Amino acid sequence: MKTNKILYLLPLLCIMLLSATPTRMGEPQIDLAAFVRQTQIMKNSGNHIKLTWWIPTDYWEIALKDNPDVSPSQVSAIVSALEDYVLVCAANLESDGSGSLKKTSEADLRKGLSLLDENGKKYLPLEEDDIDAGALAIAGSVKPMFSKMLGDVGKGMHLYFFKVQSGGKNLIHAGEKGNFTIVHSETEFKWELPLPILMPAKICPVDQAEMQGNWNYCPIHGNKLD
Repeated sequence: MKTNKILYLLPLLCIMLLSATPTRMGEPQIDLAAFVRQTQIMKNSGNHIKLTWWIPTDYWEIALKDNPDVSPSQVSAIVSALEDYVLVCAANLESDGSGSLKKTSEADLRKGLSLLDENGKKYLPLEEDDIDAGALAIAGSVKPMFSKMLGDVGKGMHLYFFKVQSGGKNLIHAGEKGNFTIVHSETEFKWELPLPILMPAKICPVDQAEMQGNWNYCPIHGNKLD
């Protein structure tokens, strides 16, 4: 597969990367693919792609919930190790169309990386010495998977930790109201929360079709959704 084609398949490949596992009987309550799509923001221009994937603790609970190889206590341990942080994967990739890929290094991307909370307060990514060993171990196990699954593209995907807290508690939660912005490669990536996938669905009164929980109006009929 040529590099430029891989770039456009990147969100799908990220879903496959950490979710293609056998499952126990029973359907998960939350669609993992939809959840991952809502936690990724990709901006592209030609063969130049900038990606930010926010990986909240909810991801691990959803992705591993029905995995027979991971016990509930192991899932809880992962969540506990990461719950004090905002974990993001960021990449700045450009293909020349002939298979050659230009990747921004971890160090260079870090220089222009920041998080803005809903009040505009700026946070910088944590240095390794400021991150707990358990969280670093999880990131260390995930990073090689990027390269193994995505090859040269995966080598350009980097993980960063932020600490955005008040009173020792994380202020950013996928299921709670708020917003935050990740800035890197001179580009902004903003999330409005809660994520729609975590909100109760709304029903169109015209045809009873299910609508996203964050929609105020039906995009088909134009009527207000309650």
